[in-house]
Amino acid sequence: PMSGYHSSDLQSAIYFVLTNDAGVINKLGSAIYDSIPSGQLPALFAHLGEEQVFDRSDKTHCLRYHDVTVTVVTSDPGFLNAKKAAASVCEALENTPVTLDSGRLIRLQFRTAQALRDDNGTERKIKLIFRAVIDQD
Repeated sequence: PMSGYHSSDLQSAIYFVLTNDAGVINKLGSAIYDSIPSGQLPALFAHLGEEQVFDRSDKTHCLRYHDVTVTVVTSDPGFLNAKKAAASVCEALENTPVTLDSGRLIRLQFRTAQALRDDNGTERKIKLIFRAVIDQD
């Protein structure tokens, strides 16, 4: 099968967890996007983004590592609210069982976070990367 076979399933599961977690909703409301909408955006929101998939199969298992990115974005002048929202995203994904329609999620763990300013200084971003290990058997 294709190396990214479970990518859409994983993305849907992560989106479900984030849009149903009380802590995330407390920080972001409904401003959690799979696709960033056009028009005026809220001052603080999160979106699912980039993903890299690595084949880690061996003779006994068909394993894929999915490094998925969730980005928290704010137009606030500082990082504080974005960092608080990012912490709620981390807590939700680390503490809520994530289930897939196919394949078996072995683990979902936080890997890295990076706080960034955009080039014109009007946005702050917290890029969170999580690694999902999926057994495709």
